[in-house]
Amino acid sequence: VSLAAIFLLAVGGWYWRESFSSSAVTGTVRSVSGECLLVGRGGSRVLRAGDMLRPGETLRAADEEARAVIGYPDGPVVRVHGDSAVESPAKQVVRLGLLAGSLEVDAAKQPAGRPLLFETEHSRYVVLGTRFRLYHEASASRLELDEGKVRLERSGAATFPMLLEVLEKNVWRLQEDVEDSVDKLLAGQQQQ
Repeated sequence: VSLAAIFLLAVGGWYWRESFSSSAVTGTVRSVSGECLLVGRGGSRVLRAGDMLRPGETLRAADEEARAVIGYPDGPVVRVHGDSAVESPAKQVVRLGLLAGSLEVDAAKQPAGRPLLFETEHSRYVVLGTRFRLYHEASASRLELDEGKVRLERSGAATFPMLLEVLEKNVWRLQEDVEDSVDKLLAGQQQQ
């Protein structure tokens, strides 16, 4: 009788946990090749197709050959490349944070007012519907755009006292208000 009670409690606890946390699912792992790990509050475990990536968890493609594909209910597909790590932030405004390595995104045009956001420690990427690859390197982040549009935003305060903008081969403009100038450049607005 006590074994049956323990079994029922375990199954009930698992069911409650899965049903309670299902609203917090950010993506489902569609495929995995090589060694990929899912790291969360309870430690780490081997990643498998069908696993759910929840807020606060990190997916690590452990070596150069490792790959994982994550699908989201609203359509975007993210391919995490080898030697990479992505985090599903708890703040849920950003879809994924690229901690190391690279990822590839395929996303349809996003609904008005609900952009798809990715970030690195260097910058934030507002996806407007596109296909691109994002790389996180030690001193910078890099985006390779295949098609569509991505808006780049600063992730922090300006670090230089002035901005030198090269307009043409021998034409340049010095901007003293760096934060305003960078925001205008990133938004595609003309400088004065």
